[in-house]
Amino acid sequence: MDSTFQPSLTFLRALGNSCRSFEIQGHRCSRGNFPENTLVGCQEAIESMAQRIEIDLVMTHDGHLVIHHDLSVNPLLCTYLDGSSIEKVDWIENLTLAEIKKIDCGGKIDPEVPDRQPITGTAIPTLKELFDFIKNSKYPRAKTIQLNLEIKTRSLSIDRKYTNHELAGRILQLVKENSFSDRVYYSSFDFDLLQEIRRLDAKAVIGILLTKKKNGITPFEPRQACVQKSFRRTIC
Repeated sequence: MDSTFQPSLTFLRALGNSCRSFEIQGHRCSRGNFPENTLVGCQEAIESMAQRIEIDLVMTHDGHLVIHHDLSVNPLLCTYLDGSSIEKVDWIENLTLAEIKKIDCGGKIDPEVPDRQPITGTAIPTLKELFDFIKNSKYPRAKTIQLNLEIKTRSLSIDRKYTNHELAGRILQLVKENSFSDRVYYSSFDFDLLQEIRRLDAKAVIGILLTKKKNGITPFEPRQACVQKSFRRTIC
């Protein structure tokens, strides 16, 4: 769970028994206790009674889906495996999976979660690796754990390396190949991407993400300042 919410197992069991409409999600796997968006964090989320694990997805230059919160590798949280600093920050969509796998995102102290112990040598996992990890886990609750796939895109950038159709198709294909279609929902701030997911899979469960502004709750993109009826019909 996030550092702001680290309930005891007793509380989680009581909550699960008394409030059926309340879903417990491990934010970025288990960000408050382990390096975010990592396999070790996901294992902690499963063991801590989370019903669903929230992760962030970005696609690499060679078409692999990796689990990382930002659209570029975060130098505040990550180094190279040899401990050297990341001096040149680039979009993940410009990096290959081989380049991503040279990065350690567990060895530095997270300034937002300073009490969490770093774990040197923690790699950025792929979505496929997470699927395999869950399927091979000996922990009983891994057989039922659900996923919230938050998809990150450079939605307004004209130099994007892939289209929404390519990204949505790749994610849906990987989810289907690993028999997780009934265990995931797809969330994003990018309305156009969610519409493409809906177009490709009429049964997909969609989550529209909004961000809080000073004048209230508004969509992430200024050009989509209101959710029109035509969009609601398409997405729902």
